[in-house]
Amino acid sequence: MDIDPPPGATFELKHQLMPIPYTVRLYSQSSLFAGKLHAILCRKWRSGRTKGRDLYDYIWYLAHSIPVDMKHLQERMVQTGHCKKGIALTEQALRDLLAKRFREIDYDQAKQDVFPYINDHSALDLWSAEFFQSITVEKLVFFPPKA
Repeated sequence: MDIDPPPGATFELKHQLMPIPYTVRLYSQSSLFAGKLHAILCRKWRSGRTKGRDLYDYIWYLAHSIPVDMKHLQERMVQTGHCKKGIALTEQALRDLLAKRFREIDYDQAKQDVFPYINDHSALDLWSAEFFQSITVEKLVFFPPKA
């Protein structure tokens, strides 16, 4: 749970009928994806490892064509000191940051992190810098889309 969320996120309202009628305000999928990208790029664990679950989620967002909320990602990166205020994070800059990060990851370790959560471990056989770079080039889309 983020107890100090940065500005710039987009939200959606969901209405439910059970157990009693209520409405809840949620981050949009695009803003959630921005948070996931921030985790991949900026989260530093003591061991320097990358959480395999972050990579697994990254694939899910790409597979579902969820666009990245660039404004919210930039605000998150400014908040944590990974981006300077007033300097725009461009789509190409994000692609370059991801390519660099994907070259640094220990994929064997990342796979071990998700083994307990998936039934078909062969789904992880493709995980490599080349795989993640390729799906990023082919599938990463942005919000708001260019006019």
